[in-house]
Amino acid sequence: MTTLKESGDEDNGVALAAAETKHELPEPAESENYRQGEETAAGAFFSLFRGGLIAPSDTTYDAILHCLTADTLEQRDELTKQWRDHKLEELNFIGVVGALLAGCLTSTGSWPTVLQNGRNSPWTVRTCWYTGIVFALFAVLTAAQQSIRLHRLSAHKDSLKNIRHYMGCKVRDSEGVSRIKPRRFQVYGWQASIMFLTLSVAALIIGMCILIWSSTQFGPYKRKGESSWWDSNAKLAVTWTILTLVTIVAFLVAQIMDDYALQASHPLPEFDHRHFFLTMISLGLNEVRCIVRDDLALYGTIVVSATYSLQEKHEDETLRKAITRALKHCIAEHPVLSTVVVDSDTSQPQLAQMPRMAIEDHLKILEAESILAAHDDETAALLSFAHNDRIPNLTTRPPWRTYACPLRRPQQRSTEIVMGLSYSHAIADGKSGLLFHQSLRHALQETHNLPYDDEPSFFPPSASELFPPLEKAASLDVSWAFLLGPLIGEYCPPTLKRIFGISSDSSKDCWRGAAARPPMPDRLRPIETALVHRQVTRATIDKVLSLCRTREVKLTGLLIVLTSRALAHALQVRNERFTSFRAETALDLRKCIPEAKASMGNMASAVEDTILVDESGHIGKLSNGEWETAKRITFHLQQASSTLSDQPVGLLRYLSDFRGWTLKKATQQPNCSFSVSNVGMFEDGEPQDSAGVKIRDIAFSQSADGTGAPFNLNLVSTKSHGTLNMVVTWWPGMLGVEDEGRFMEEVSDRIVEELKAM
Repeated sequence: MTTLKESGDEDNGVALAAAETKHELPEPAESENYRQGEETAAGAFFSLFRGGLIAPSDTTYDAILHCLTADTLEQRDELTKQWRDHKLEELNFIGVVGALLAGCLTSTGSWPTVLQNGRNSPWTVRTCWYTGIVFALFAVLTAAQQSIRLHRLSAHKDSLKNIRHYMGCKVRDSEGVSRIKPRRFQVYGWQASIMFLTLSVAALIIGMCILIWSSTQFGPYKRKGESSWWDSNAKLAVTWTILTLVTIVAFLVAQIMDDYALQASHPLPEFDHRHFFLTMISLGLNEVRCIVRDDLALYGTIVVSATYSLQEKHEDETLRKAITRALKHCIAEHPVLSTVVVDSDTSQPQLAQMPRMAIEDHLKILEAESILAAHDDETAALLSFAHNDRIPNLTTRPPWRTYACPLRRPQQRSTEIVMGLSYSHAIADGKSGLLFHQSLRHALQETHNLPYDDEPSFFPPSASELFPPLEKAASLDVSWAFLLGPLIGEYCPPTLKRIFGISSDSSKDCWRGAAARPPMPDRLRPIETALVHRQVTRATIDKVLSLCRTREVKLTGLLIVLTSRALAHALQVRNERFTSFRAETALDLRKCIPEAKASMGNMASAVEDTILVDESGHIGKLSNGEWETAKRITFHLQQASSTLSDQPVGLLRYLSDFRGWTLKKATQQPNCSFSVSNVGMFEDGEPQDSAGVKIRDIAFSQSADGTGAPFNLNLVSTKSHGTLNMVVTWWPGMLGVEDEGRFMEEVSDRIVEELKAM
């Protein structure tokens, strides 16, 4: 018996041999289009029911058909993977909606059975509603069963192939050639859950219709001859019927137009990016969120700066050449630095690797004197300059830039420079900046041995593949319990929120900055970032860490509590009393994805914690309750950063309108007091050779966020030097106090004093 294996090398023009095995299906001889010719609007309407019970064939039958009939094995695997992932998301959403609909139908049992005309409600009303409950429950059950089936199929070593074999069958056409087609009952089966959901809605509406029109009949309270038929009940029934019919017609027209446009449209020829870019990959949802935020000018860049001690003194020109060679090495080591965002105005933007780059677009040599006007130290001056030196849009050139500021007087050579990397959050997170400086230090160390010239033009080596986005590199599972809270909080009315125990005023007693955000920025007037920079010495940090170990507390947990105490003190000086604060803390999920450990990318998530401070506390003396809060936060951060399940970033899959959601957040008061980002310790600052290039200090800072917290606390330290750098950034006008600069200086100084006093 002949068995045909899957291969990417089949000849599309050769008819299939008959492979009569139970588990193997031959690959198609040629791609086949399900529809022949053009269809009218009426045909489009009937295709709603033909293709997959209630969904058009383009989204049901054809989607499966393409998985089975793509030209190569790689294409079939990619399409099958997309179908599986999107089907799992669809089933998860149906399960949530089905549960909410079942709850709605169950509540009809409390409606009165005696109508206003004195009659009892007909038995058909309760029959419809009870039937609707059954339909809703089976929608949930079917979605759960199919999700489990897909997960179990995906656990097999040949998962994608098995899914295709599960859905396909062999048929012979009129010429006797065997071809692969989707099993018709598989198409219907995968639509069963949405069918049950639709029938449940129909049962609810039919029951309401019978109930409302039954109230218009004559009865004990509405006798013939005593009153006309045209009373308030009849008016209600007629009005309700008209509005319901209009709604149903509008719904059907929308469905018809969507399907008709899908079938009748002929896309205009477009530029094929594959002929220009080296490598392309679809962006993840977190990247899409950042792209939208950047496009609305609500966020600037992440900046990570480091102070380098070089091996030799450099003049400006020799320094530029050395950095140019080093940057070429960094770009080759981290391909994301050679990418731009394409199709950013679509629902599926992609990251594409440029075939050529101009290094001069990504390097600026600065004079320390020219940037020190607003700040006393070079680090703060460079960070402030980089934050407010906007990078061009993401589609024209890779969205990053480096700044080099020699620490010397004019006309002198220098062995020390402050190097800053400014980049869009759409392509990388805070930890990525440390990875860049690690590569840059090695490149500057070996600058004479690098296989790159110092010409400004660079042709990056083609990356075999870019590191995939977070949701493709790992499985971000979201449980229903984790999903229902945000879902109900976002879409349900206050009454229902209280029923589910979700208060819309959970953060009302917390300090959340100004009552209203500053006016919306735009491209001509992008968001501005103000900052305060403070350092904590190694001796102080070592002493604090020793104390933290006895309390089972990590430094981040302690600093969140100390920041809340400092805020409470600074506000009390201004006659504002707050003892409750809410902190949002960023998480790096790389520890859950070992292969991403050394990759630049956007792999961040976040959690929130509430902090209650003791008003009677003295500086450096935390109460037992505050220590317990720091311990609780530490445990929460450790637990959240060690799993990929129930991560807030995973909820983005349920968001359909990123732009609308971003604009909504940009006009609402923040739901937290401040955000904290601790990118950890930079461990590669000292070379093995004592005469090599050293990094003695490093600072991390993120832009003001027009959709986020009133201010950001950004933390990083170096293993060699031991200094902790704290950078506080905010959007001027977000804090709701006079003299915001002085206010944040007081908060920052108070944190440092608390650490010293401990």
